[in-house]
Amino acid sequence: MTSPTLAPATGDDVPAASPVTTGEGGTARTLAWTLVIVVAVWQATSLDRSLWWDEVYTAWAYVRRGPDTIRAAEAYIANNHLLFSSLSWATSTLLGDGEVVLRLWAFLPGTAATVWAVAWLGRRHGWALAATFAGVLALTPLHVLLTTEVRGYGLVLLASVGLLVTGTAAGERGDPGDDVLLAAVALGGVATIPTFALPSGVVGLVVLWHRRAAPGRPLLLGLVAAGAAWWWYAPVRAPILAGVTGVGARHGDPVGVLDPVLAAPRLLAGSTATGVLDLLPAGGVWSALVHLLLAATVLGGAWRLQRRDRHLGLLVLLIPVGTVAAMGALGMHLLPRYLAALLPAVVIALAVAVHDAAVALRHRWPRASPPLLTALVLGLAAVNLPALHAELQSRQDLAGVAALLSTRPDVPVLLAREEVAWSYYLREHATEVIEDQRQLAARLCSGHGPSWFVEPTVEPGTSPDCLAAREAVRHTLHQRAAPGQLTVWWLP
Repeated sequence: MTSPTLAPATGDDVPAASPVTTGEGGTARTLAWTLVIVVAVWQATSLDRSLWWDEVYTAWAYVRRGPDTIRAAEAYIANNHLLFSSLSWATSTLLGDGEVVLRLWAFLPGTAATVWAVAWLGRRHGWALAATFAGVLALTPLHVLLTTEVRGYGLVLLASVGLLVTGTAAGERGDPGDDVLLAAVALGGVATIPTFALPSGVVGLVVLWHRRAAPGRPLLLGLVAAGAAWWWYAPVRAPILAGVTGVGARHGDPVGVLDPVLAAPRLLAGSTATGVLDLLPAGGVWSALVHLLLAATVLGGAWRLQRRDRHLGLLVLLIPVGTVAAMGALGMHLLPRYLAALLPAVVIALAVAVHDAAVALRHRWPRASPPLLTALVLGLAAVNLPALHAELQSRQDLAGVAALLSTRPDVPVLLAREEVAWSYYLREHATEVIEDQRQLAARLCSGHGPSWFVEPTVEPGTSPDCLAAREAVRHTLHQRAAPGQLTVWWLP
């Protein structure tokens, strides 16, 4: 049954709101913007949290060193999202390189992406769907990570929403301005992360498929954008092409035969059910059933949207499938953050399915459905809250370690190995790296003067027995990764 709140689209007409949506537009609009504001404010309160290793590397290796290093082949690794690093460098030269400033170019574009998508969906398909979209994002821990981490994923989300909006307009109307905007948002995404070329290519093919007037113009503008991206990456093209599978091969999963269809729902929509999945045995039958249900929901939502809004629906359906298929062909691997560019499309499909199911329940059981839907939403929010809250906390409280050592800044800091975390956070402290375990033990046990000893953040060695004899004081700070804590010793 076709939902009464999403009117069919024919030809180049923009779908109009039905009487149901129009009648409830004020309430739904208020709910949508309330969700956007509450989530943005909640995320903003965590921007001053400590950086963790990946963020520190971006800040230390690129943002602090500026454009010459950001686009230097010898310094390039996949942590370096060029446009993000360049914008953050420009901002930090004016405002400093504190945690909040470093996160601005993730948080502001990520929030702008949500605002843009909600406003556009509200106008195009009614505010009930826009509110559902905002609600799904609000319950998605991955969205918190992408919009508050010192990486380029906030810019990617903004460009991804731009692909959907401008790709739909370019396919429907074909105005010169639409084509220019489509090329611009594609270039912005590719300038941040090279693999954004994959969803951009899918959108370009869908637009060319729909075009009847001036089909050569988007193709020409696409070639111009590709040329600009080729120039932008010119200094670092060699390491990018040489290491296209490097990070994924170490940390991700290979692309399976069914992954073009299933990977995006499993890895992205799965984040909306993080709390539910955490309650189930990993890899068990129930976990597999939840992932299967999510995949069916996302694919069903995309298909239903395509039947009512051909241009947008095809983009929502084909962007994830085409992108993951291309990743598999290139030998790339899969992790949720590698698919950040697909999140807006997946969430729209999920929102359509949830919205349609809610409307069907309201029509079938008008009295029972409101409390039932409210209970389901509150239940999902309750089980997801720990995961949402965790993403707003420090993965590694490196700043806490620096603050602790600052209580005695005159005392030297001993380290068992060179780590970027301490090169960044302890750059104002006198540090000494002693990698030889026997020499380190001798130094810690010597008792000559006070000192700090900071254990490695990962794979710490065994602390010498003499620390207890020296009445050393052990301080532990939060760390989500193994071994679960950061350890600092005060040796009097």
